[in-house]
Amino acid sequence: DPLPLHNRYRNSIHYVDSLVGKVLAEVQERGLLENSVVVITGDHGQEFFEHGRVTHGQLMHQEVLQVPLLIAGPADLVPRRTDDRPVQQVDIAPTLLGLLGFPVHPNFQGHDVLAAGGDAYGRKLFMATQQLFHQNVLVWRNHKYVMDSRGEDAFYDLAADPGEARNLLSAHPAAAAE
Repeated sequence: DPLPLHNRYRNSIHYVDSLVGKVLAEVQERGLLENSVVVITGDHGQEFFEHGRVTHGQLMHQEVLQVPLLIAGPADLVPRRTDDRPVQQVDIAPTLLGLLGFPVHPNFQGHDVLAAGGDAYGRKLFMATQQLFHQNVLVWRNHKYVMDSRGEDAFYDLAADPGEARNLLSAHPAAAAE
């Protein structure tokens, strides 16, 4: 039964939320909040038996990869919107530099995700884990390719199968190769 694990997870989220609240209250009390940009994100999600395991940061399923990215600040600086475009943590620094009006250094791998233009959905996103075994993942235009060091590669259509229940590697080798 995953319920005790869910409760522990929820309790840890509530605890971290209380700490974030204390930091924001202190920044507000010092009169700095109206001139601050706040970024909150996570390093990975948690898997609760969606794919037969309870893990975090080991397997590269969507429930582990998708974490929130919250950017808040003065309304004239930070746009107010909700967005489902895929981003990576390497995008945070270029985005903050863009918000502050600084150019992004050419050696940065990330992108300013709030800049006008750009095709966030067309970007290829690469992720890797090196826990019990190695997995490299490429997500591109609703498709996901998982290269697994155990030889258990997989290819998913995330639009049609967001739960990653059907490995399409053998059914669509040409699309997977692309």
